[in-house]
Amino acid sequence: INEGQIYSLDTNGSTLVAATGSKKILIYDVRYLSAPIEIRDSPLKSQLRVIRIHPNGSSFTIGSIEGRCAIEYIDSTSIELQKKKYTFKCHRIGDIVCPVNAIAYHPNGNFATGGSDGATHVWDGENKKRKFTVPPFSQPISALDFNCDGTMLAMASSHTFENNQPGEPIDNNIYIKAL
Repeated sequence: INEGQIYSLDTNGSTLVAATGSKKILIYDVRYLSAPIEIRDSPLKSQLRVIRIHPNGSSFTIGSIEGRCAIEYIDSTSIELQKKKYTFKCHRIGDIVCPVNAIAYHPNGNFATGGSDGATHVWDGENKKRKFTVPPFSQPISALDFNCDGTMLAMASSHTFENNQPGEPIDNNIYIKAL
């Protein structure tokens, strides 16, 4: 199967999801890796950058370079679940679109997105609402993760070379926010 380069992947239990350069989402059962159990087209228009599975394993979130995310459900046969999927804008500075570089799930199912705007947003995906925003850092957010009990959020702020500007100051930092 040649669906392009894999830009991001995640696992939960026996499920593996991968986001490819050709805007495909590959869903595998890790017990049978010879072929994906499903290949989907992305609901997002632009290149995918990150994919993460919900802690309960029923859905996943993808982020793209167009500053948008999408919530998709693993079970594509359930009409009820397919009605619940959606996309939303999340990393914008006015009219400027910033890529979504990182997604991390909190143990309770909420999730955080980090973007090239330097901001981190925490979302309640079930109710489709932003819970809060961490004020932006001077560099893009390149990685995120919650600790095991969800009381802290780690954010890596680093130059991600989207604009490839020579001479830009590079200020790599890791920030920890108590929740």
